[in-house]
Amino acid sequence: MKNLVKLENNVPVVSTLDIWEGLEVKHKAIIDLIRKYEQMFSELGTLAFELQKSGGRPTPFCFLNEEQIKLVIVLMKNSKTIVKLKYNILLGNDIIKEIRNLDKTQKKEGYVYLIQKADNLIKIGCTINPKERIAAIQTHTGEYFLNIFISNKTVHYKAIERKMHSIYKESRMIGEWFDIDYQSAKKMIESFVEIHGKTLVPNFKQHQIASK
Repeated sequence: MKNLVKLENNVPVVSTLDIWEGLEVKHKAIIDLIRKYEQMFSELGTLAFELQKSGGRPTPFCFLNEEQIKLVIVLMKNSKTIVKLKYNILLGNDIIKEIRNLDKTQKKEGYVYLIQKADNLIKIGCTINPKERIAAIQTHTGEYFLNIFISNKTVHYKAIERKMHSIYKESRMIGEWFDIDYQSAKKMIESFVEIHGKTLVPNFKQHQIASK
């Protein structure tokens, strides 16, 4: 079986396109289910819909972490195939095992970051390597960033990112980009990190990450 697990913002996830490959389930039905209970899925981790372009009409999909996969399966109507899937997961489904094992290999500390683009949209993300992550985002977008904030290091970086996404869910524009006030978001992250403990942020300047 091909490796279905990938790292997205340093979190092991599986695409909805891969999870249901070969099963008697329409992918659209899965996406509709996730959209219907989007708030519940967002509380379990980052939830960002993307589009796969394959010549025809773009197909929406998203990446799910272990808990989100479990929620999908719990919410799905039973069929012979789905019952078998639920039983296999109860016994230790390969996908779930792979996600759990990969998660154990990840570093336990990381950073929460903010990126403000020229259109003032702000990305809220987390990573264990902010310099490489932000440089990759800049290469992908091809834009110069107005502001970049990187929190102090914390073991709670994933939880803080999820909390920020939940707080600003009404201001989400696309993916992890939000229409929010930069300074307010920055102060909120600093407050969360201060409460939960921190270590010093790595010593590098913004121009080393983002330059025209």
